[in-house]
Amino acid sequence: MIEVNKLFYSGKIKFPMHLAFGHEAIAVALASAKKPVDFVLLPHRNLHYQFACVSSDQQIIDECQGLSTGINGGTTGIMNMVNTSEGIIYTSSVLANNLPVAVGCAYGASKLRGCRSVTWVVTGDGAIEEGAWYESLLFSSFLRLPVVFIVENNRWSLATEVTERRKDIELNEFAKIFGMDYQKLSNSNTHEYTDKLISVRKKAIKSMHPQIVEVEVKTLGSYSLKEKNRAPRLINYHAGGVKQELLSNLRFLDEKLEDFQATFSKVNCSCRVMGVVDVY
Repeated sequence: MIEVNKLFYSGKIKFPMHLAFGHEAIAVALASAKKPVDFVLLPHRNLHYQFACVSSDQQIIDECQGLSTGINGGTTGIMNMVNTSEGIIYTSSVLANNLPVAVGCAYGASKLRGCRSVTWVVTGDGAIEEGAWYESLLFSSFLRLPVVFIVENNRWSLATEVTERRKDIELNEFAKIFGMDYQKLSNSNTHEYTDKLISVRKKAIKSMHPQIVEVEVKTLGSYSLKEKNRAPRLINYHAGGVKQELLSNLRFLDEKLEDFQATFSKVNCSCRVMGVVDVY
């Protein structure tokens, strides 16, 4: 993602993009936990998952630039990028759009074709305010489908904090209502996340019932907005590039990169491009 960020500021990326500095742990964990028979459906902020799953970093970087050598031949850009060879069959730029699609995918795979696969669908704390979230939980629970809903919660939507626009949505209570298991991940420990997702996958297959995993993430790149006659207001990075000066205070663990890459080589995690960041 660091390379993509540089290309954006050099003017070589024209597509809208949403980076995910600080979200890497859950992406690597999903790439480790999913099986070849599984399906993955992603939202508009998906580059961290693309890099974690892809076998060639350059294919992703080229797709970001709209080049014919990109993973989709330069036709999808960033927010709709797919990688069918790794099970990433659908990525949507429309908020919450991928949720009902995931339910349909799980129904086709498990009920119509009898596959012992899991459908992983990633969404965010903004999308769970949409009706598609509630309908997808209800329908997947009713049909008893092995869907894992991963909710990345950075407590921001555009430039607005959750506390500014609504009360907290307690996903653990939603899980109880629909009879689902709930797991919360919050320490960005990739090893722990991987073990938890492997366990969640086993539960989804055994129970033939949806699972909810909430992940607390910190989207890095926040800045202070100076407004006339007002104190500076913290704004969380949302879309576009992240200015280099906002990343300069992060400690990139170059000395540990080799060990990190070796640990996750089985999933081809693109540590060099994504960056390994010591922020917690």
